[in-house]
Amino acid sequence: MRALVKKRTRARSGNNHLKTVLCESAWAASMTRNTRLSARYWNWVKRLGKKKALVALGHTLLRIMFHILLTKKPYIELGADYLERFCQEKEKRREAHMIRLLEAKGFKVTPATAE
Repeated sequence: MRALVKKRTRARSGNNHLKTVLCESAWAASMTRNTRLSARYWNWVKRLGKKKALVALGHTLLRIMFHILLTKKPYIELGADYLERFCQEKEKRREAHMIRLLEAKGFKVTPATAE
């Protein structure tokens, strides 16, 4: 089974004024310290370059705004290390799931002690 690959495409034509405002907001958000948005921006800059990273961050801001308007809840800043914490939690959940699968097949699993 092949993994699905998400290929990059051009930004579709839309409201130019909205895109301008989102890119300005993304630039301002990227310059903040210790926020999830600035961490994402600097992560993307390594791969995409500054301009594409700004457009991607603008899209992230638009999605955040949409969910704020949809749920009528205030924005909660998750912190710059959110992605790292999320990946660690995901790895722990995956490990626990694999242990459960092995135990369901009849294996006895004991975690190794850290030395």
